Order: sequence, then C-alpha cells, then structure tokens
Amino acid sequence: MKKNLETNCDAACLKPGALIELLKISDQTLRYWRNHLDPRQDKHIFTGRDILMYSVFNLMIRAEQVQVRDLKGHNWAEVFNFCHKSSNQILLNSALVYDAYTKSLYIAKNESEIDLEDNWIHCVKFRVARKLILDALDNIVKKDNIVYINTYCSNR
Repeated sequence: MKKNLETNCDAACLKPGALIELLKISDQTLRYWRNHLDPRQDKHIFTGRDILMYSVFNLMIRAEQVQVRDLKGHNWAEVFNFCHKSSNQILLNSALVYDAYTKSLYIAKNESEIDLEDNWIHCVKFRVARKLILDALDNIVKKDNIVYINTYCSNR
C-alpha cells in the first residue's frame, strides 16, 4: 500500500483514530480542525486526499507556526476542491501559502510563485506533507484503522 501512495495520493483511507495517530494529534484537535477548517465535516472515513490536507494543516500550524485563528476565516472549500480535483502531478508540485502580512491564503501551483525570502510567507508543499504521511504510515498499517479498498473510499 505504501508503494501505491508514493504514486497515487488516493491509495488509502483512514478512520479518524488512525488519522489522529498518523498526525500525532489529539482527538480534540482533529474535531476542532474538522469544525473550523474542513468544509465537509461529516466524514467518517478520510480519503488519501483528505489525509494530505490534514497533513498540510498540521505542518502549517506546527512547523510554520501559523495560528488556527488566522486560518479559520478562509475559503477552505476552494482548497479542498483543488486538492481533490487536481491530478497527482499538479498537486504534488503545488503548495499552500499563507501570507501573514496580508492575511491571505492561496495555492501556488509551482515554487516560482512563492517568495521564500519574504518573512511574512508561510508555505507548506503538498509533496512534503505526503512524504511525512508515507514515513508515518509504516507505524499504523499493521493496525485495524486502515481501509485498503479505494472504491470504498470513493463511494463515501
């Protein structure tokens, strides 16, 4: 399954407990993110693309130290739609960017769109988030929290 994830962002689905374990977050954190950042809050199974978005949240908040309150007012439905509808190639060459000066959130479809010298810019590359998922996935694959069948995920 890990090999499939390396080439296809849709190759796994996780139950909430596995997502919590994968990202090393609390159930309260997941609940808060679902209520304030995820436009589709009623999910019981997280698709590969959902897992990627939650990994991006995690990196933006923990590694880039952006406050959740700064992320709450943005159009996350647009970000989720981009994540779910883009090809793997486009998605993995893109990044989620938060400009703390203008308080804007946008998707950069290639690295040349990002001014990494600007101290106000916080950036999470989708491919970096996916790499962290792949590294962490080995620890939970053996448990019962993972759903292996893609059609199960697409039918939810």
